[in-house]
Amino acid sequence: MRSVDLEALLYFGVMGIAFLLVILFAVIRFKKTNSFRQSLLLSIGLAILLYGTACLWWLQFAKDGLSQIFGMMYYGIGFIVNCFVNIGVLYFFKKK
Repeated sequence: MRSVDLEALLYFGVMGIAFLLVILFAVIRFKKTNSFRQSLLLSIGLAILLYGTACLWWLQFAKDGLSQIFGMMYYGIGFIVNCFVNIGVLYFFKKK
């Protein structure tokens, strides 16, 4: 396995793990509290923590400035998509 493949696997693996953890946390929190607002706000807080940590890790891991910029941009897009998916999942469980 080339180092570029390993780097891409690490990058997207961290993003995928953060995505799944935030969704699972929101669903578990919603089932315990049955509060849409509280579950959403706490899961967005967790997403900020996880994606922020991932951005800091990527800044240390990536060597050149262009890959750092694009990496942070993709993590930002992933955060926004995660928030919208999270809203959809919680809305689905609220209607259920």
